[in-house]
Amino acid sequence: MLVSALRTCAQRWLGRDPAKEDLDLEPLLVEALPKEPFVVRFEVRGHHKRFMLLKKTEASLCHHNPGFPEPVCVRGPLAALVAWWRGDMSFLEAERIGLEIDGPEAFTRAFPKWFDLYLFAQIRPAGQETGKSRAPALTGIGAS
Repeated sequence: MLVSALRTCAQRWLGRDPAKEDLDLEPLLVEALPKEPFVVRFEVRGHHKRFMLLKKTEASLCHHNPGFPEPVCVRGPLAALVAWWRGDMSFLEAERIGLEIDGPEAFTRAFPKWFDLYLFAQIRPAGQETGKSRAPALTGIGAS
């Protein structure tokens, strides 16, 4: 309980500026559960290409495409991807600052729903306007 309270306090009061932070790509690329296996290519500025193999039962981050179809490509600055994942901005706002999802429309529309946002994404930073839109935490694709 104390740890949770400290996390909440830090999420609310620590300054956040993704463009100036030391950011890590890997924590963002988890929790995707599609029906048929395929690969999402990540072309994040300043980083080597990464590939995420998405299966119904797993999501695996790879340095090379392991041999599955690659219908979706995510491009843009890491700051936009992190700010969306962390709940600092909506997915639409992240797209406005350069995040691009290329691929079939069904996949590009579904992409934000494939990921769980950061555990404390719903906690607003201190001083943030209460009316500002924020992305809700989304769970992986529902299995049918």
